[in-house]
Amino acid sequence: MATVGQIARPRCAGAKPLTVALYPELRPSALPRDIVSVPFRDVYIEGVVMDVMIFFGVKFMLKNALLCLALSTLTISAYSQQNYRQMGFDAYQAGDYRKAVEYLAKAVEENEGDKSAWLYLGASYVNLGKTSDARRTFNHWRKVKAMPGDNEPLTDEPLKITRNSAPTINEELRRSAIRPQARLLVEFKSDGKVGFVFILGNTTPEWERDVIDAAKRFRFEPAAKNGVPVTIVRLVEFDGPI
Repeated sequence: MATVGQIARPRCAGAKPLTVALYPELRPSALPRDIVSVPFRDVYIEGVVMDVMIFFGVKFMLKNALLCLALSTLTISAYSQQNYRQMGFDAYQAGDYRKAVEYLAKAVEENEGDKSAWLYLGASYVNLGKTSDARRTFNHWRKVKAMPGDNEPLTDEPLKITRNSAPTINEELRRSAIRPQARLLVEFKSDGKVGFVFILGNTTPEWERDVIDAAKRFRFEPAAKNGVPVTIVRLVEFDGPI
């Protein structure tokens, strides 16, 4: 005698439960005429082909839905990171360094490899007078590998130095066994003036004042974005004679 069971599956509008008719130890000729069955290890299943197609169709749709959800999450995250980054840059240009710190800190939290965000986060700390925070941020910035196109996030027209400058080297430094070298970050402001000068490294401490003065004497045409001058920060290196 046939045993008939039902397999539960997710309910959809108009869908019926899958009916499975089991006929153990019976030959096909002994089956009721109104049932079309397919022999498979002595088990005969009504409508199995259609239900298998539905099962794999649903599975495929679920897989695609999960993939779309994952891609949407990544897109939203990337947009959020780019949004914080741009808002931080905009706040920096407006001179609102507290807001710049807030937004750029979120940008680097979401993407630790954003070298420009690290740079302007440190520059914001400098403008707020938070030297220790600035140095810690710049140290991290120096470790991050630059990505293509990351050097000019604020500009489409580059900075143009119109008059270079070099620090004075006195006779004592010339006779020194240590070669004077200095690495510094210089803020080139949108009004054509030099802003802060932040020493990252200096082999000769007594040379520091001359290095800062030399950086302050730079003359330049500001970088620009969409024809509007913008403030940017650049790394400058001074090397004394051997």
